[in-house]
Amino acid sequence: MTAGVIVPPEQWASFLELATRKNAGREVRIEVLDPSFGDQEEADGVRLVDVAYDAKDDVVIVSAAEGQKEGRTTLRHLVPRPSGISSALLDDGQEVMRISSAEGSTTLLWLKPASNDASSAPQVRR
Repeated sequence: MTAGVIVPPEQWASFLELATRKNAGREVRIEVLDPSFGDQEEADGVRLVDVAYDAKDDVVIVSAAEGQKEGRTTLRHLVPRPSGISSALLDDGQEVMRISSAEGSTTLLWLKPASNDASSAPQVRR
């Protein structure tokens, strides 16, 4: 990793809003690491629509869409009771956002380099 940041809880909403503005439309892989169910890839090759923190319901909401354009949301992933958010830029140009939950699971958002537009169809695990 070349650079990383741990986001203080009072900055979660503004950080995720900025991350959405910067990365909306970018190709993303969503991975869930869960001690009870194991590690699972939820989606790969989808386009990021939005990442937001809802303080009222204490949940991070990740929205993504299939296809090459920003469009309708086809995947919504919830991280209830988040306990930590961090982000890092990797040497290969990928960014990874780590969202930990008080329940013990971790969601990883692997944002592919902006110049890397895959031509293959997105894959959503249902």
